[in-house]
Amino acid sequence: MPANLPPQFFEVEKKFREASSLEEKIEYLKEMLAIMPHHKGTDKLRAMLRAKMAKLQDQLEAQRRQKKGGFSYRFPREGAGRIGLCGMPNSGKSTLFNTLTGADVKVADYPFTTTEPYVGMTPFEEIKFQFLDMPPINADFPWMTDIYRSCDLILVLLDLGNDDVIEQPQVIKKELERRKLHNVKILYCGNKCDDPSSKDRLEVLKEFYPDLNLILISGKTGEGLSEMKKKIFEALEIIRVFTKAPGKPPDYTDPLILEKGATVIDAAEALHKDLARNFKYARIWGEGRLPGQKVDRFEELKDKDVIEIHAD
Repeated sequence: MPANLPPQFFEVEKKFREASSLEEKIEYLKEMLAIMPHHKGTDKLRAMLRAKMAKLQDQLEAQRRQKKGGFSYRFPREGAGRIGLCGMPNSGKSTLFNTLTGADVKVADYPFTTTEPYVGMTPFEEIKFQFLDMPPINADFPWMTDIYRSCDLILVLLDLGNDDVIEQPQVIKKELERRKLHNVKILYCGNKCDDPSSKDRLEVLKEFYPDLNLILISGKTGEGLSEMKKKIFEALEIIRVFTKAPGKPPDYTDPLILEKGATVIDAAEALHKDLARNFKYARIWGEGRLPGQKVDRFEELKDKDVIEIHAD
């Protein structure tokens, strides 16, 4: 930071960092530029602040166009479940998204880099999950709520690389409640567990929120992502059911995705309505079952069962 900056500059800079709306941030940048003395030592900083203000003004204009035109995003559903990433600015959503999906969403060390949703797929055993990278939860894009409502699960990232992580659960909870998203399933992750100070922050976080179950991950290094995917699968409350035709081996490449508690006839309907309409019986293989045992339409299915449906 250049020398000779007055104390008022740092007071406004703090307000800028804490501001949640684009309008506030732009106004604080204007104040900082007005307070800053004019000399060679501040030229570089002045240019940086002007560039940042131009970027925020572009974002604000995009928001206004979207509100005026009732703009919205629509993505076709794919995979075994749709997961929306959620967090405060710079919590690592885009880095995690890129690691999971192989995408190349822009990542930067300044807030509100993501201003539109991105969609990508990530594998988990025999299936895939659809992930949505989203702007920070405190951004004011009107389409965000609808997209989150379309998700099967919201994955909240708490930033263990930032001392502000103590306030994040409460702020995010209020934002989710404001958007009336409390009916969507939510999982919490402690991101940036590779940060040298993350363990200290985690201990303090547990003291403040003893009932908060955190999955520790690093979107940067990939640590904990396998466990995270398992937790997502469990939270979605779904099962995988493999199918086979009579006299042929099972198809383990593309399982049916059904809700927990689904029965044989549910699987038949998912395959084809005619199979369900003309159903006679099924044979089933799986853990705790007699191989190929004959079952009726009301038999409840378990994860990774194999079924062979017989119909007229």
